[in-house]
Amino acid sequence: PASSKYAFTTEAAGGGRPDISLPHQVFVLNPEQIRAGAGLDSATPTSWRYLLNQDSSGLLADSATATAEVMDQDGAHVFSNVQHGWMANAMRRAVGIAQKIPTVQNGAFEFRVLRIPAVRIDSIWLKNTAAAGDLLVPIRSAIPTLSAFQAYSGDDFLSKLREFLDKQEPFDNSPRLVYR
Repeated sequence: PASSKYAFTTEAAGGGRPDISLPHQVFVLNPEQIRAGAGLDSATPTSWRYLLNQDSSGLLADSATATAEVMDQDGAHVFSNVQHGWMANAMRRAVGIAQKIPTVQNGAFEFRVLRIPAVRIDSIWLKNTAAAGDLLVPIRSAIPTLSAFQAYSGDDFLSKLREFLDKQEPFDNSPRLVYR
């Protein structure tokens, strides 16, 4: 970690105490739900995540970033994981983009993350709490028509996702014998 001023290090390893911010819930949506016409509200909450910034040089822009995730287990929050590196930095970049959207600045939005693991897409999900019109900003995307760091309306996001899924074979995870 000492080789990069952007590396996140624990206090035990000599790093500074991180600034914990932006608590948000993480949701997962299954591609089969999307194919069946389900909307964003069908997503299932799975965990809570926090953004960790660790000042490396006195400027937040030069800070290391990580995310910490906790899961609900029998009514208690239990530590799940810490993630740092490109994904945590991409998350911070997407947050910056989302904060600059005029609709977000003038509206009432709840910050969430939407994961669709089967198609390798993670997005910031800005849930509009005052009216219709959720917004999504992909953090990463393996879908050519959904670019990372670009804002999409909820309807446009789901439309592009359905279009992509309609061209794919449904995933079958059932066990089967393979003969050679």
